[in-house]
Amino acid sequence: MNAVKKILAETKLKELMSKKVISININAPFSEVPQKFQSAGIRHLPVIDDSGKFLGIMTEREMYKIHSPRKLMDGTWYYDEEMLNDVILKHVMIKDVFCLDPESAMGEALVYMANHKSGCIPVVDKNGALKGIVTQYDFIKKAAQLYLEK
Repeated sequence: MNAVKKILAETKLKELMSKKVISININAPFSEVPQKFQSAGIRHLPVIDDSGKFLGIMTEREMYKIHSPRKLMDGTWYYDEEMLNDVILKHVMIKDVFCLDPESAMGEALVYMANHKSGCIPVVDKNGALKGIVTQYDFIKKAAQLYLEK
């Protein structure tokens, strides 16, 4: 087994994933979605229930399909909060999302993301509780770290 394949097989998602995940409750007003994207600088927002169980995901791309922001004269982006709150999150979120568990191999996640043009994979435990998220950026960070190791 070559070195790259070995790293991809042996590195677990728990070593790579973002553990402090910004998420949104299924019952939250939809206007919170762009607020969370903007304040946290993220593009993927897991949707959870009151117990922390993963239910789906809202992506920035999907949000733009529902309601695009307007650019104000000062260059900032503006969302019409009233229009946003007419949208019900559970009806527009992406359901049946592919997930992996923290013990899954980095390679498994990479293969899925490459084959499905996916920007992220939620990481859940055996009960479906959200434990983390792995994004394309996490793989870039890991590759940079490996490159810089001596």
